[in-house]
Amino acid sequence: MPLKRRIEQVRQRWWLVLAVTLVAVLGALVSTLGAGNTYVGKSAMIVSSPGRYPEQDAVLVGGYVAYFNDPATQQRLRATDPNIPADATFQARAAAASPILIIEATAPDSGDAQSAAALMAAALREDVNAVRSSGNQEAVKALTEQLDAMRSREPGNVPDPAVTALQDRINTTQYDTTNMLQDLQAEAGVVASSPKTAFDLLAATAGGLVLGVLAALGVAALSTRLATADDVREKAGIEPLAEIPHGGSDSRTRLHENGVRQIVNTISRADLPRPAVVAVTAPASGGAADILVRDLAEAAALRGERVIVVQARASDAGEAGESHRIGFADLILDDRLAVATALLEDGLPNVTLLPYGTPRTALPDVLTHAKIERVLRELRALADLVIVESPRATDSAEANLLCAASDRVILVLRKNVARADETKEATRSLTDSGATVLGAVLVEESRSRRPRSTTSGTRRTRKSTPAHPAGSHNEGERRSPGASAVDAAAPGSGDDHG
Repeated sequence: MPLKRRIEQVRQRWWLVLAVTLVAVLGALVSTLGAGNTYVGKSAMIVSSPGRYPEQDAVLVGGYVAYFNDPATQQRLRATDPNIPADATFQARAAAASPILIIEATAPDSGDAQSAAALMAAALREDVNAVRSSGNQEAVKALTEQLDAMRSREPGNVPDPAVTALQDRINTTQYDTTNMLQDLQAEAGVVASSPKTAFDLLAATAGGLVLGVLAALGVAALSTRLATADDVREKAGIEPLAEIPHGGSDSRTRLHENGVRQIVNTISRADLPRPAVVAVTAPASGGAADILVRDLAEAAALRGERVIVVQARASDAGEAGESHRIGFADLILDDRLAVATALLEDGLPNVTLLPYGTPRTALPDVLTHAKIERVLRELRALADLVIVESPRATDSAEANLLCAASDRVILVLRKNVARADETKEATRSLTDSGATVLGAVLVEESRSRRPRSTTSGTRRTRKSTPAHPAGSHNEGERRSPGASAVDAAAPGSGDDHG
């Protein structure tokens, strides 16, 4: 996975990283402030083997350090002396590259720290030296028996040099200190240690950041929410057409406009019949087709194309006192009505609107592929591009019929709201109905949005007027530069589409 995507996943979940870091810092702060001074007592021993260089004994001391620092060894040594304080902790270390071994005991009391170090050092010394002493004693016993045997013979038969040599061997073996630990300074002193608040907080901050980043990456891997184009491709299995942020700043507005133009370019490059019909729909939740429809209509109209927007959602019917106007539903119910008579002028040049209308019966009961084809066929004769604002893909049977009758289908997904499972289900439902999905558009909605425009399904305050049947258009009001359907949609518009 590219590093850039990892960074984006962490950036999107910055609050989780911050929360984990704060918990780590607060925990370290409480622990540091609640901790008092501790004391470290020291006891020093040395290994001094006859006939051996100190550097050689230093290697042996390294082995003793590892032996003592084993928790099992410390537990066994504690059991040999009940006077060793239970709250003391121990650590052994070598004094630089020397044969000196230092035992350190940490305790809350200075006296306990010093006595614990001395007692533990003595326990280690006796444990290590016991093995060597046992071997020496056996050797001395054997040599002594040899010496006694020599002396029991006739004095004249025993050469004096042999007795002397054997006696020297006994003395050497009896006092041999090879590999043995010897006290250098049983009570080498006590040092007070105060809490390192600044260091502890810095370490906690670094650790919290690392854990927070790992947590953010873990949540991103487990989450089914679609937050990036890569998520759409990898989790939902559908090709992303573009990511469209909401406006706000000049840079974000440019990104928004570029994304819309990219979709229009994709539509124009696709192998579609001309005039083309493109349905815009959404999964059961996490999408809103009306968010994208107006922007696509405007972008295509600015390229000189005649665009008709079809409001095919029942939620668009009868708003702003225009329930008496005929529309898409009426054309489906009555094939004697002409499509051109139902078109309304929109506030954008080259854009006309076919509202939902006022059906006298439930549309799904009478909707058929043939009736939809008839309406779309008449619309193709009046436009270069027909954009159908469809109901949600998995919520209604008419959505599948509308999308199947269209040349291509675009799924609109709300960033961080749309879920992979629902998007897969919507794609599967559309494909099974015979629709061809062009791709998905990931839309970021503005938190503060103005009322929706006519094309999005809510009427403007000015009265819409019938359009001329042959595609002549009103050069009426235009949106201000940078405005978009994402920023112009009313709060709650996503409710129609999850």
